[in-house]
Amino acid sequence: MPPPVAKPTIILMAEDNRADQRLAERAMRKTQLLANFVMVADGEEALAFLRDPTQPLPDLILLDINMPVIDGYRFLEIRQAAKEPWTLIPVIMLTTSDQMDDVNACYALGANAYLRKSTEIKELIEVLMKLYGFWLQIAVLPNEPSVPTDSLLSS
Repeated sequence: MPPPVAKPTIILMAEDNRADQRLAERAMRKTQLLANFVMVADGEEALAFLRDPTQPLPDLILLDINMPVIDGYRFLEIRQAAKEPWTLIPVIMLTTSDQMDDVNACYALGANAYLRKSTEIKELIEVLMKLYGFWLQIAVLPNEPSVPTDSLLSS
């Protein structure tokens, strides 16, 4: 019997700054990682992608804090309250803020990691490689649950 075919890795990034979007897309291409990189402009678009039954769920979410419409904090609040399979996907805050209040707030709202965003392509490539290596190769992540998330959390 042939080995199972692994689904392609999908990384969803919510970033409103067009220059940061281009830098991240360029860095992702340069990493040559086997991942589909989906860029959205804010938390509202990220939620729409995650809730769209025609889209595959991503394996990792990279999230900025300061975005219009739905910012990173509000996205995390919605994630905490939701009872949907996508709420188990790790969320990595990738932001320019190094304020401890922001760090603490994001972790309190359920972020899985908080990283300061670099504007240097070489540093961003290194961060993406390490994120990919840890979260998508080393860490054991939940797959899409076949039972409602609330029953998983109450056991």
